[in-house]
This record gives sequence, structure tokens and C-alpha cells, in this order.
Amino acid sequence: MANSNKSKTNSNSVPSAKYGLGLIAGILYLAFGIMQLTATVGFTMPFYESLYITGGIFNAFVLLVTAAVFLTGILRMNRNTAEADAFLDVGFLLSLAFGIVAILGTLAGGLDMWIGEEEEIVEGMLETVTPLLYMVVFGFLGYCLWAKDLFRKVVAA
Repeated sequence: MANSNKSKTNSNSVPSAKYGLGLIAGILYLAFGIMQLTATVGFTMPFYESLYITGGIFNAFVLLVTAAVFLTGILRMNRNTAEADAFLDVGFLLSLAFGIVAILGTLAGGLDMWIGEEEEIVEGMLETVTPLLYMVVFGFLGYCLWAKDLFRKVVAA
């Protein structure tokens, strides 16, 4: 009986804001991942261009894996199982890491165009924008709000 209490976590230990942000991020990452995947195989919708959905199997994979991490954390929290909070922390860190890579890629492309003295630098940089670039907001928010708690857990381990 005492052993079963150790395997479960108290759902009150996770802030509801973290749960909500993780849920929204998971759903959006899943939606954008599916859109990227469908654009990769040639199916597009008129609004894809405004969301910078251009296709690409790598971007689709990253978006879907990040969605899976977030949604696994949400499912584990709903079932009140252990380690649910860790999935959300990893989801925020994945979002932040891949978002930073996307930002650096866009900036590197712009710098390359500037060095090459191309005229349409902004338009060229916009061609490199993907959902990873603007979804970094979730990683940034999650990191800013819960990083202190995350690193306290890492140091304790």
C-alpha cells in the first residue's frame, strides 16, 4: 500500500497554468506537425502560406515529437501518475531548443544574404520561417515560469 503512494504524484503539485500551457502547446504542436506533414506530401490549404507551413519532413518530425512529449505529460497528469511534470519540463525545453535553432537558422540566412549583398534580405529570411520559429514562445514561457523548479529537481537528482 505504501509503495503505491510513492509511484503516484499529487496532481496539486503541478500549477494549473503549467498544465494549461502544456495542453495548449501540445495541441498546437500536433496541429502544426500534421500540417507540415501534409504539406510535405503535397496537400496544402490556402492558409498554410500565412502560417509559413512549407512542408519538410524534419520540421514535421520535430513538431510531432514535441507534441507527443507535451501530450504524454498531460495524459500522465490526468491519470495522476509519476513523472508527469517531467514530460512538460522536457516539452518546454524541446520547444526552446528547436526554436532557438530555427531563430539562428533564420538569422544565419539573413546574414548570408547581407554579406552577398542581395537586395531582398527580409523576403529571403521570411522563406526560412517555420512554425518552430514562432512556437518557441511556449518554450520561453515555460522556461521562464518553471526553470527554477526544474533545475532544483535536476540538482537534487
